[in-house]
Amino acid sequence: MGLKEFFEYVWYGIVNLFLRLKEIFIDEPPKINPDDNEFVAFAKTRRIKFLVHFTRLENLPSIAERGLVTRKNLDNNAVTYKFNDGNRYDKLKNSLSLSVTFPNYKMFFKYKGHATNWAVILLDAEKIFATLPCAFHATNASANSERYRKLQERKTLDAFKRMFEGERKGRHLRDNETTDPQAEVICLADIPLEYFAEIVFEDSARLNENKKFFPNIPCRVDKSYFEPRHDWNFGKD
Repeated sequence: MGLKEFFEYVWYGIVNLFLRLKEIFIDEPPKINPDDNEFVAFAKTRRIKFLVHFTRLENLPSIAERGLVTRKNLDNNAVTYKFNDGNRYDKLKNSLSLSVTFPNYKMFFKYKGHATNWAVILLDAEKIFATLPCAFHATNASANSERYRKLQERKTLDAFKRMFEGERKGRHLRDNETTDPQAEVICLADIPLEYFAEIVFEDSARLNENKKFFPNIPCRVDKSYFEPRHDWNFGKD
């Protein structure tokens, strides 16, 4: 590990320790309502506010008109769009790939090699878990350990909980961060605009060019969403 990487790792560790202590000693405990379904209740216990989807800027005008639409529905309606995964080895073409709290940076960086302009959409996790069908994957949904499991098994609360199991010690992971940064929530339905919480851009130029498409949705710049997760160097020499 180089000196720069060492200081970055220490800094992110301090920041996440502060956020964790803030959650414990300052923030109000999550309130579980009797009407919450089991997925919403579990998300609240882990302080999950956002599910995350990254997309190319070229797709934003269409998204502003239709929301997030599965590839199957886009194709059925002859909508032009830029896609990331041309193969969809997860066998779930009629779905949308989401991450918990922070983008799947390993996949994000793979696709960023083919295009430079991106936006990160933060979605209201509670609304999605309350109303839309989802499947949960402890790692990338296209991995053999996930895609060959019965879909019904992937739609259970136990599958949701698996996303936070495994080795977490020494990584300064917050409760709302999955153990594997490639863990995925697959939404098995279109996601309307009313589920959008924020849209994040890498710099002010991209923000100013695209915020006009979303007059009723908060848009901001936050470069951290376009970088690796804070524990990226865990386990490396």
